[in-house]
Amino acid sequence: MGELTFVDLGPGEYDRAKAIFNRAKHPGFIGRELFFRAATSGKAVVAVDDDGDVGVALIAKDKLLALSVVVTAQGRGVGPALMRRLQPKWVSAIDSRVGFFERLGYAPMGPPKVGQNGKHATQLMVLGDAGVPGASATPATTAERVETKPAKRQRATPATTAERVERIMEMMHAMQWRRGESAPDLAEEWGLAVNTVEQLASEASRAVARAATDPQRVTEDVSVVLSRDLHRASESAEYGAVAKIADTWTRIVGARAPERHVVAHVQAPQDAPGELAEVEAAIEALERRRDELRAALAVPVEASDGP
Repeated sequence: MGELTFVDLGPGEYDRAKAIFNRAKHPGFIGRELFFRAATSGKAVVAVDDDGDVGVALIAKDKLLALSVVVTAQGRGVGPALMRRLQPKWVSAIDSRVGFFERLGYAPMGPPKVGQNGKHATQLMVLGDAGVPGASATPATTAERVETKPAKRQRATPATTAERVERIMEMMHAMQWRRGESAPDLAEEWGLAVNTVEQLASEASRAVARAATDPQRVTEDVSVVLSRDLHRASESAEYGAVAKIADTWTRIVGARAPERHVVAHVQAPQDAPGELAEVEAAIEALERRRDELRAALAVPVEASDGP
């Protein structure tokens, strides 16, 4: 590896930084908004050697937002070199990188914070008074950042607001939204106040509720699930399940064949009154005969005084 040089990226050079993150197999997604915030109010720095771009670091408000080194250059001191150049005061490190930052002069602050998925914890760390070992006395940090810091925060465009609401909706659909946790995380990523993100979350929640009660949307969602289940049942020769799923699906989408309902119509014959009279007379005769038989069977048995 040749001598490292460093290049400060502007807000329009996201694609260059993204290419490095991809080659480094960075574990998290770094979006344009996060990069823009670093490039305009902090620092976005690329490390370059004979092989080209080999590392990138983003900081804002004196906190490290991202640090990544391409796979082929890992273990060659690129990460520490970026940290020595920038010397951010704060770092949020995942468990496996806490030792790396401790060797660079950072100390843990408070307990680790568990992420939304419950699997990864991050540790807030602060740089000691001695700074990063091997750093120059005048690192390219605060003074340069002040020059590029905009006087005012740029107002979000309607398109940006819609994208943020859509992202929160996706988190809600995936059951990843956590009340009291997700809003502060996104507020830090987007450079917004927490209550602003909470307002966006309220709008996203209303949109999710509307979609869940919209007949057309529900029909489409249920049809997708039934279509998948129908094919699975057919492939596994579960014909009983196929019949039930097909019946349910066709009822929902209105694709059933017209059903024929047969109704019997009985037409009274012309001599119905005379025939009815004969039937009633026969019933009366049978009832009289029934009464006679009952009377005959009801003869009392005489009491006996003995032999």
